[in-house]
Amino acid sequence: MGSCDYFVCIEAKNGKQLKEKIDSERDFMGSENGTGSYCGNWNAKENGYRVLSYIANSYDVAYNYILDNNDKWNCVDAVKVIEKQGTPAQNKRIKTQQELVNTLSNNPRNFIKDWVFKLHHAKSKTKSCKHCNTRLDVTYINTIHCSKCNTSFLTQPQSTKLQKIKEKIKTQEEKLQKMIDNKGGKTKEYWLVGGWCPS
Repeated sequence: MGSCDYFVCIEAKNGKQLKEKIDSERDFMGSENGTGSYCGNWNAKENGYRVLSYIANSYDVAYNYILDNNDKWNCVDAVKVIEKQGTPAQNKRIKTQQELVNTLSNNPRNFIKDWVFKLHHAKSKTKSCKHCNTRLDVTYINTIHCSKCNTSFLTQPQSTKLQKIKEKIKTQEEKLQKMIDNKGGKTKEYWLVGGWCPS
C-alpha cells in the first residue's frame, strides 16, 4: 500500500464553518469512492481534523508544512494561509523567476545523466570504487554512487561542479521566496486542508 497527498482549499470565516466544510468534503469523498476506501483521498484517514498553529504566506509553504507534520493514517491537518496576491508587475517577475528555478532544478539530474552516459561509452567496461575496492560492470551503474558502499564515484573537481550547480539553485530559490514574501496587492485568506493519504 502506498500513499499520496490530497489537499482542498477552504474559505471559512470561523471554526464552525471550517468544520462544516471539512465534514462536507469528507462526506462527498465517501459518496464518490466509498467510505474507508484506499483511493488516495481522505476516506481511509482518521475522522476529524487538526488545526496547526502556523500561518503560511503562500499555498506552497502551507502545503510543505502540512506534509512535514502529517501521517497518512491520522486525521487531516489545516493551516491558515494569508496570501498577498501581488501586483501584475510583481507576479510577472515571480513567474519568470519560477521558470528559472524550474529550469535550474533539472541541472543536477542532467549532470548525473551526462556522467553516466560518458561512463557507459568509455573504453573500460568496469568501474572501481576507491572506497571499498569493488569493481563493477558499468552496464549496471546508473548513478554516481557505488552500489556496494554508497560512496560517490565523482572526482573532487566533479563533486565541486555538482555542488556549485546545487548552490546556484538554492540561491535562486531564496530569491524567488523573497519575491513571494514581498508581494503586495490584495490579501486572500483561506485554509489549506489535507495531508498524506493511503492509496
